[in-house]
Amino acid sequence: MSLSCEINKEEFNAGDTISLKVGLSIEDEKKGEEIAGGFLKLIIKGEEFASVYTTDHAVQGHFDRIAHPLFTVDTNLDEFDDGGMEKGFYEYHFEHVLAESLPSSFYVRNVKGYCEIRYLVLIILKKPRGSGKDQVFELPFDVRAMPQVPLIGQETNLLQPVISTDFVL
Repeated sequence: MSLSCEINKEEFNAGDTISLKVGLSIEDEKKGEEIAGGFLKLIIKGEEFASVYTTDHAVQGHFDRIAHPLFTVDTNLDEFDDGGMEKGFYEYHFEHVLAESLPSSFYVRNVKGYCEIRYLVLIILKKPRGSGKDQVFELPFDVRAMPQVPLIGQETNLLQPVISTDFVL
């Protein structure tokens, strides 16, 4: 039994539509019976993480960590009744429009910590208790933020450029 996932592209602009094609391949009837009572789940998520090494005089150095979800889409693609699934290949299609306000993907690391914004598709084949380990398929993707350009006539807090002839290098 195996999972697969195809995505329409690897890098998206905020506001784009993600199109996914999820595949579940069952090679024999015995494997199809293992998932009886289980389900196939799709999760699309964006998260930001930070970890910073800090020290002070009273406490030995330690890492402070924080994680914050940007968004999560969590849906069941299929539920398997007590009869299980027949041998074959099953395909599921899903689309999701990314919010226009999403920040860009990035990862920065140094000796004192890291900061990251990441986006990920998870496909989970959840098996009932006692039927073996759940299968998980991960597919990362990148997002590029939309530029925040003020509309014509819109008030902004941006400073106007100053032309000076007094500046000397």
